[in-house]
Amino acid sequence: MTFGFILTLFGILFVSLYSENNQNIPIEIINFNQNIRKWNNVNRYLFKTFNLNTTIYLIENYNNTILNKEIIVNNEPFIINEDSDKYHPDNLLQILKSQYQTLKFIYGNTNLIIQNQLPVNFNQYLKLIVNYDRMNQIPLNFTINQMIPLFLKIQSKYSDICNYGFIENGKCYHVHRLRDICFKVNINLDSSTNNSVLWKLNLDNTFGGCGCYPSPDDSSSIIQSYSGLTYIYTLLQPNESVYDHHVNFNDLTFTIRYKDDPWILANYITNGTLNFSYFLDLMNDSDFGFARALGGFGSITIGMILISPSTIAFVILCSKKQWRRRFLVDGLLREEHAMLLSGAVTDSLEDGNEENRKRRNLRDYLFPNSF
Repeated sequence: MTFGFILTLFGILFVSLYSENNQNIPIEIINFNQNIRKWNNVNRYLFKTFNLNTTIYLIENYNNTILNKEIIVNNEPFIINEDSDKYHPDNLLQILKSQYQTLKFIYGNTNLIIQNQLPVNFNQYLKLIVNYDRMNQIPLNFTINQMIPLFLKIQSKYSDICNYGFIENGKCYHVHRLRDICFKVNINLDSSTNNSVLWKLNLDNTFGGCGCYPSPDDSSSIIQSYSGLTYIYTLLQPNESVYDHHVNFNDLTFTIRYKDDPWILANYITNGTLNFSYFLDLMNDSDFGFARALGGFGSITIGMILISPSTIAFVILCSKKQWRRRFLVDGLLREEHAMLLSGAVTDSLEDGNEENRKRRNLRDYLFPNSF
């Protein structure tokens, strides 16, 4: 019995440790799952009601002087894309409480933004305008204020080796070309226009920039830290002049996402890696806490089982005492009842028989209203 009490107390201690440990689930994961639920139930459907088009200019700008400007995309529609986004394949499902439903607007999957190959030119930029409407309201637009460079010149970390790059002023550089553009927007209600309500899209500056994700470290010194611009290497052949090298932009895409898209938040909390391993480590600690809780509840159960025989014996003993007492009392009552029945009892007050008087008093006390 003593061991049972000790085991029960041990289990209660473990359960209390789990309750304390369970409060350490990362707040980022809690917010991420809440964001998914709100996105799936509200924001995704609202964002899908918009129609988006884009106009894109190719600009050659040298020392803030525009040398050439031409329209390469003229008010072409974005396509709604609901293909699943890429996360770290090993750990996303371990943190999701709800199924994330993707929705984004993309231009460039079916129609090319830049039709022809272009020679490397570090003074070429794109200027982007987004036109939109919603449920037959008047068309509106917003402009991406920054000019987006088509090419970046990134200095190599190794000055003695310059494979697939070019030398300039004794330094090695590599050419990066634009691969993907992604901006996030917010949705606002504007009731100040002719007494009508308009739904407006505006670039969203959450997390320090209008882009969908952080910029890579090697380009952060050239473009803003949260630009949403992705650049990839373009390799120069040996002895090839950098300005004679032509680049194909067939895979260039322009994407618009809503600021409350869970994919945006996932990029922010994982610093652009979409890898939740750090948070999973914390959650695994919570899983260990759950194991402790399971052991605690098990200890309580076993302890109670060990205590139960003693408790049951005690109850039986008490019940026996009560039963014996009841048996003795019932026995006495039966004897007294027999005594009452053994002789006639008269209710006459004039009856001076002493035995009859005793029987009458005992009858009235023990068995009121019985006769």
